[in-house]
Amino acid sequence: EKIAFVPNALEGELVDVSKKIEKRSYIVCNNNKVYDESSDRCKDVCKYYLICGGCNTFHMTEDKEAKFKKERAKNILMHYGNIDIKDIDIVSGNFLYYRNKITLRVSNGKLGLLEDNSDRLVNIDKCLIANKKINEIINILKDLIIDENLNKIVIRTSNEVMISLYGDVSNIDKFKDICDSLYLNDKPITNKYIVKEIGDKKYRIDNLSFFQVNDEVVKYLYDEIKNIVKNINPKKVLDLYCGVGSIGIYISQYAEEVLGVEVLPSAIDNANANKKLNNIDNISFINSKVENIIDKINDYDLIIVDPPRKGLDSKTSNILNNSNSKNIIYVSCDLVTLSRDLKLFDNYELKFIKLFNMFPRTYHVETLCLLEKK
Repeated sequence: EKIAFVPNALEGELVDVSKKIEKRSYIVCNNNKVYDESSDRCKDVCKYYLICGGCNTFHMTEDKEAKFKKERAKNILMHYGNIDIKDIDIVSGNFLYYRNKITLRVSNGKLGLLEDNSDRLVNIDKCLIANKKINEIINILKDLIIDENLNKIVIRTSNEVMISLYGDVSNIDKFKDICDSLYLNDKPITNKYIVKEIGDKKYRIDNLSFFQVNDEVVKYLYDEIKNIVKNINPKKVLDLYCGVGSIGIYISQYAEEVLGVEVLPSAIDNANANKKLNNIDNISFINSKVENIIDKINDYDLIIVDPPRKGLDSKTSNILNNSNSKNIIYVSCDLVTLSRDLKLFDNYELKFIKLFNMFPRTYHVETLCLLEKK
């Protein structure tokens, strides 16, 4: 009478399972062996799959993963939001070597990723979802870290490379030659920024800036948002949780005025720099928590929200639901919180929804929604 969650399994396969964890309403299983393999099973699987905690759909072919994510999205939208979607499109790019950022752990001079649900290190020589530039840096770092007391390294890439080291370093100079921007414990050693290009826009980012990890698919996403905005033709756009101003800047040419709101001061600094970098004069930014300012700003005919994984707070969702804005664009990285929030927008109608496979080889997707005032 319980649901059993089985990793690395596909419909139609016979699998030998054993109980790993039992809860009140479900069981988590070990998958000991797969019999009668499905034609949807991917044969070319990363050798660290199900050892490190990075990926969980690598056993699926690319087509199967896309179908799985579409079905999962429809089920979650129905279960948590009572939203019945007959079909939903998904936009994908490359399934391998797409990530522009990776967080690596260091232990006893070894570099790798953490084992799933543990703090044990998996020593890796490459990551199949990290871009090739990152993998080149990983192999160089293996020799550089041997005599250093580091615990974490973050690599970010664009046309340039940023490396953030965490721990104690006796010789920082040897790391300078392999990157354009170098940080030690969040303090810049060399250039503080790298510049990323999406479409015809440029974005300055530092080591703590949030930016999507998939450059190819984020362009598909931003182009879709830009087309929606172009068709709506709004005068005033409110861009909530704007980060470094990425979406607001990308769509600014199709609005008379854009206002971005973001809580992180460093992100606002970068957003203002990005405004100048792209020669845009119709966008401005406010450094504040959205919930602290949302009741003080109004009269925007289009609102864009791109909240963190936890979604919107109750105050913000209530004010947005009762706003006079004709349209709301909601970008989400979590289908459960998105479904919960959409259910609260009873003054709006869901006009458009599309999935973007921003995180291939994991169960995560980015979702774009357009709401219209009833």
